[in-house]
Amino acid sequence: MPVVYRIPWIRLYFVAAALLFTGLMAVGIWRHHSAVPHWDMWEAYLGFYTRSGDWHAWWEQHNEHRLIVPRLIFWSDLHFFHGSMTLLFVLNTVFPFLIVACWVFLLHRLQSQRLPPGSACTVLVALLVVLATSWVQSENFTWAFQSQFFLAYLTPLLAFTLLAHARAANCRRSFWLAWLTGLLSAGTMANGTLALPLLLVQALLLRLRRRDVGVLLLTAALVLGLYFHHYHSYHPIVGSSIIGRWLDLARYVLLFLGGPWYFMLQQAAFWPAMVMGAAWIALALVMTVGVLRQRSPQPYAVALLMLLAYIGAAALGAARDRIFMGVEQALSSRYLTSQLMAWAALLLLAVYLWPRAVLSRWALGAYAAIPLLLLPAQLQGVRVPPDYRIQLRLPTLAIQLGVRDLDTDLFKRMTYTGENTFILAAQAKREHLAVFGEPDMQLALRHWSGQTVAAPMPQARCEGALQAIESIPGVADAVRVRGWLFDPARRQAPSLVLLSGAQQGRGAALGRLRQPDTVQSIDRPRRYSGFSGYLQASALAENPAGPVTLTGWIDQQPACALTLNPRP
Repeated sequence: MPVVYRIPWIRLYFVAAALLFTGLMAVGIWRHHSAVPHWDMWEAYLGFYTRSGDWHAWWEQHNEHRLIVPRLIFWSDLHFFHGSMTLLFVLNTVFPFLIVACWVFLLHRLQSQRLPPGSACTVLVALLVVLATSWVQSENFTWAFQSQFFLAYLTPLLAFTLLAHARAANCRRSFWLAWLTGLLSAGTMANGTLALPLLLVQALLLRLRRRDVGVLLLTAALVLGLYFHHYHSYHPIVGSSIIGRWLDLARYVLLFLGGPWYFMLQQAAFWPAMVMGAAWIALALVMTVGVLRQRSPQPYAVALLMLLAYIGAAALGAARDRIFMGVEQALSSRYLTSQLMAWAALLLLAVYLWPRAVLSRWALGAYAAIPLLLLPAQLQGVRVPPDYRIQLRLPTLAIQLGVRDLDTDLFKRMTYTGENTFILAAQAKREHLAVFGEPDMQLALRHWSGQTVAAPMPQARCEGALQAIESIPGVADAVRVRGWLFDPARRQAPSLVLLSGAQQGRGAALGRLRQPDTVQSIDRPRRYSGFSGYLQASALAENPAGPVTLTGWIDQQPACALTLNPRP
């Protein structure tokens, strides 16, 4: 063991980095947690749950994918946890550590005589934790829908590892677990269908029994045939189109494989990442030759080769299907999970093939730089504005109240299904699922619908103003309202503001938004006393000057009230 690994502070540095990255990841996920469906979730999460009684809903495509395993998770979250998405975010936290567990298992199985002892092993494991928890893959942490993206790489890794263990330990149970995990992989995302064919290749390289090879061959053929029966390609680029864009495709693949370096170099330029992508391909080829030239290839090293092939094929598939979005799309944060895994796999193979070089003093210096280079991105996870979750909920308030306010930036950032979002949300509203089950949202709907809200009128007077009343294109029976409201007695801003006209008409708004007009009040509670929401047009029909009563609710109880004459 090199002397440098015996220095206690070296271990302490890497262990501290792993703990710091883990803690920042957990805090970042907690701060971004929200029960608001986002993008694909309106169709593939809420819409699927509405149709889940029909088996076709479990099998139908979502874009290029058949999300069978993720749909089981989505259904469980909606059925057992009322769509709080807590289960989904917890899994997004757990999956990276399951990936690390696989890495550690492989590290300890790659021939004990070549493994780094003691301190060096601690350094490598800590570095793998840093890569697995890096915030450069933030979309897979903060978007509840992304459990399938982790699964699409975790399940093949498990399958290849289990098949290697079946060969190394002559364990029949591991073979069947590998077979089952490969089968599950096909139900994660479209690239998961590659797992079974690669398991077949792995079985041939490891010279498994003919019966086992036959089982994998038959299973792969059946699964691929069934999966692609009546399959529709959403972004086909074929024939001359591929040939004509071969340079863009090559750049996309290189950026995909070198993605982590783009972020470690602070997004300076594309070309360093493409150079590192080319280096990844070169190293992968050299390592493949190094492993396969052995008379009896090490089973766990072959498992890592299969993972390299899997990720390389996934890069080609992503390039084929996403090149129309531009080369830079290869750097989407959701792809960074696979890219980080690609480099982690190279590291493990390098430890096996070239232990002296990989564990040298110079290598240690390179490893020590990685957490420092990734730290700026990691800190971004905890820098979330206090009103972040409230802004996410604003467009869902429109859906809850039935106001077709489709043209706001927040609505367009939340969903791409337009007015169809209201249809997809219908069952969630009826069953109080996801964000529609939150107490403030239910109070807002009851008040808007004219139902009596069982609570006495507060005696305390709020401070505040109704600053803007805006018409909504295509909507005649409601207007947008903005303003600020603050309870001076409690020194808190209400989380919910209910509005009532003098004779008729009601409204609801979400509070605790940043309010620039109160920046002269330096205390933080007043700075976040803004509200935004909707008011029925009938409240202004008879007398556009008011009055309108604003009632601020804190902890689902009315806290203070204020009557204003709104400006026309």
